[in-house]
Amino acid sequence: MIAGDSKPKILILEASNGTAQSFASKAAFQAAGWDLIWRDVDGTALASQPTWTLSDEGSGRHRVKYTVPAGIYWVEPTIPAGYVMSPEAWANEGQSYDDDALAGLLQTSQGVPAIISADDGTLGDVVMGDSWTSDTLTIALGKLTRHGVAFADLASGWTISAGFRTAAGVPATAVLSGAPAGNGITAEFVVAASGTYRAKWTTYPTAMDLAATADAVQWFMDVQIKRTSDSLIITVARFALRVVWQRDTTV
Repeated sequence: MIAGDSKPKILILEASNGTAQSFASKAAFQAAGWDLIWRDVDGTALASQPTWTLSDEGSGRHRVKYTVPAGIYWVEPTIPAGYVMSPEAWANEGQSYDDDALAGLLQTSQGVPAIISADDGTLGDVVMGDSWTSDTLTIALGKLTRHGVAFADLASGWTISAGFRTAAGVPATAVLSGAPAGNGITAEFVVAASGTYRAKWTTYPTAMDLAATADAVQWFMDVQIKRTSDSLIITVARFALRVVWQRDTTV
């Protein structure tokens, strides 16, 4: 778990003859001679002991909730004579990243700091004439931090836009935000403060129609965000989307 997260642990407290013990709080637990001490790998008590609470779950079970300290640690209990605790001790590690944090970095394609790539991601295929929406996409945080911008900053004062082209030098036929009338294309933040967004259209943009004999055309899209206060513009993503020919022409 990440250091600083809250973690639960279930302890069973009994007298040596198996009689369940009951403590309504950490204060009652300590007043009866019990305690918990967090130590490092060498057995030295941590200079800053984590905050923790204790709740009675019944039948001798007690839930300890504590703040995970950084690094490898183990917990040594103080057990009054004539009583037992299960487990008698436990160990763990407070890490800088957990699985969710690593997944988040992978989903943004780039960590912080990171290589800033201009390679195209892929949005897959869309059949000519169909409505379309991307999945929820996430801005690579590394695109923002070099400008002193954080996800939270995007919550207000920013716009998002994009344009499709088939090749360099060909005019952009579709602008996502503030699109020309009839294109029907939009780009929008999903949760701006989380850096998530999507691109979509309901009415297919006829500017992307295939020629009568074409099977498919590859389109390329840049996504830009703009800060309205000073016109700071950042291209946060580049994608490829392939328009393929329509086989069912009944609608």
